Amino acid sequence: MTSKFPTIYPLVVAGEPPTFVTVHSHDELRLAQQAFATQWAYIHGNANQDDLLGFLDLRVDGRLIEVDPDVLEDWARRGEFDLAEVYREMFS
Repeated sequence: MTSKFPTIYPLVVAGEPPTFVTVHSHDELRLAQQAFATQWAYIHGNANQDDLLGFLDLRVDGRLIEVDPDVLEDWARRGEFDLAEVYREMFS
């Protein structure tokens, strides 16, 4: 399967709730996939803070990937990891 770029992918970036970001290449898509999978695993108790730090200072679409555990936990408590709802809000 080939991806067409640009495309969108879910991610939590610094200063924003979980959202969809624009990715421009296969490498950027792979980074976004790995970062979001780690963020998701962290809030569900399946990754640790050290796993998040693997994305420290990395960017997707020019935006810093969020690695602060407290920030991710706060978004999760607020129910912001419901990506279907995020998608509806963005595109309706």
